[in-house]
Parts: sequence; C-alpha cells; structure tokens
Amino acid sequence: MDWRITDVPPGHRKSLDEVIAAAVFSFQRLAEAKLRCEQLLGFVMARELSDRDVGLWLVAREALANDATRVAGERLAERARQAVEFTDAISVEALR
Repeated sequence: MDWRITDVPPGHRKSLDEVIAAAVFSFQRLAEAKLRCEQLLGFVMARELSDRDVGLWLVAREALANDATRVAGERLAERARQAVEFTDAISVEALR
C-alpha cells in the first residue's frame, strides 16, 4: 500500500514516513528553542540591564509566536522594553 499524503499539491507530496519524521524533529527543535530561551533568560536576568538587551526583541518575537515558548517570550520582550527605556534615559542624559 502506498502511504502518501494527498491533500497537498502533487509537487509537494511526501510519504507518511517523511511527515512523521518531520513532526518528530519539529518537537525536538521546539524543545531546543524552549531550552535556549530559558538559558538566555537566565543569562540576561543574572546581569545588569544593558542597552544591548534591546536586541532581545528578536528572540522575543519568535518565542511569542509559539505556545511552548510564549512565557519566555513575554519575559524577553519585557526585558527588551526595559532596555529601550534605559537607552532612552541615557540618551536624554547625554543631551543635557
């Protein structure tokens, strides 16, 4: 019996084995993404706020798009927001 996924365009059909493998690997990537977000949070929260923390929004944006990483994404987004305020405060002080 030919186990093919038929509800996708003909040029994109994959075998059931390929779809199962892709699903399994996506969970591994998701688990890795969650772990990396948690590691990043631990790193940035253990040090003082910095203007470099503004870049955390890049990770936060991706993390917020997924249920498994959403909580970490919210915390990273908050840290990035705080960094923007910190950077703005430094800029205002420099102008005085």
